[in-house]
Amino acid sequence: MSTDNPDHPDAPPIQTPPPIQASAPVQASSPPDDAVTYKGDGGGAGKAVAAGVGAGTIGLVLGGCAVLVVCVCFCGVFGAIAIPNFVSMQYRAKRAEVPANVDGIKTAEIAYDAAFDTYVEVEQFQPDSSPGKEQRNWRAGTSFDTLGWGPDGKVRGSYRVLRRGRSDFVVQGIADVDGDGKESRFSATKSVNTMMTTGASTY
Repeated sequence: MSTDNPDHPDAPPIQTPPPIQASAPVQASSPPDDAVTYKGDGGGAGKAVAAGVGAGTIGLVLGGCAVLVVCVCFCGVFGAIAIPNFVSMQYRAKRAEVPANVDGIKTAEIAYDAAFDTYVEVEQFQPDSSPGKEQRNWRAGTSFDTLGWGPDGKVRGSYRVLRRGRSDFVVQGIADVDGDGKESRFSATKSVNTMMTTGASTY
């Protein structure tokens, strides 16, 4: 837009800028349908867009629960396997006394025969015929004293020696370290090393 300058007719017309038009008021956009409105601590309203948050949170929770279930199942399986094995290992360690003592008695009989040309017979199980879970004191004054054999301290098993004619003998040892009433049995002779005559799971 231009206007004439009245003071200077020969001057070029003055250009006037066009009027400024007011812009249309900015309208606030409406929140998305899945937005969550919450109140702040000061009472002001805030908005948190929850698009995808709900599904992600549920996924994390379900994933954590799945991991927890797997861990619990693993612990259960591990316990079901490890605990019985640990108990069996303890029983085997306690039962190991018996074959060791049977070996010792056999060696003592062979040595006695070499010295006196005879074997010592111990007809009754010593220290008694009813072994159990508890250790018992070894009794003095038996034919084992004549043989010159005795255990180191208390025993869990019971032992005896039977002669087989003039040229052989059998050493027997029994135990019941788990107290179930089923005895594990070991034996040895002059020519046969100590062997277990009951099942490996009998303690």
